[in-house]
Amino acid sequence: MNKNTLIRLSGWALVLAGIGLFSVFLFFTLDENNPLMHLDKTAYADVTYVYGLIISPYLLAAGMLGLRARYRQTIGEISGGILLIGAVVGSLMVAVGHIGSSTGNGDLWVLIIFGLSFSMLCLTIFGFMAIGSKPLPRWNGLPILAGGLVPVFVFLDFVLNITPEYTAWTDFGLLSLQFLSMIALGVVLQGDVEQQGEPLVAAA
Repeated sequence: MNKNTLIRLSGWALVLAGIGLFSVFLFFTLDENNPLMHLDKTAYADVTYVYGLIISPYLLAAGMLGLRARYRQTIGEISGGILLIGAVVGSLMVAVGHIGSSTGNGDLWVLIIFGLSFSMLCLTIFGFMAIGSKPLPRWNGLPILAGGLVPVFVFLDFVLNITPEYTAWTDFGLLSLQFLSMIALGVVLQGDVEQQGEPLVAAA
């Protein structure tokens, strides 16, 4: 496997992460606002949860590592380090949340949300720091849109205990913008590879 292949795979990982997160928030919104969803939702709920909250955080981390691999020379070591920290620390928090929840410690489930939010926050910080260097071939604001909303919502809800006054569908619409931006960022990343890929051993 060469570097280009790794970058393409990480771009598609971002696409799949955006789709998974979109699906889980769509289910939660329908579940809260459509009584028919309460009748028989087991299979869809299980698939949505596994894909959206178990697999997607790690796909997001893979995408962030791909962004770092592709644009490291352009964005600098600090921005690259933020992506690395966001991917690794966020994934570890999510893993602890998964393990804790599966072993009966229900209080640890919140680490899944915090881990996702931390990764997205680092992606957003990278986006702001990269505005000047414009590493992406187009739509350089995508990292900000792809990461910014969930950390804000989590901060308001879990830290400040503030629930904004708007409908659940407004909430879903705003989050949809973020996840669609994540999908678009993945498409841009997987298509933006060098003409000649270098072997990973050589790149290291």
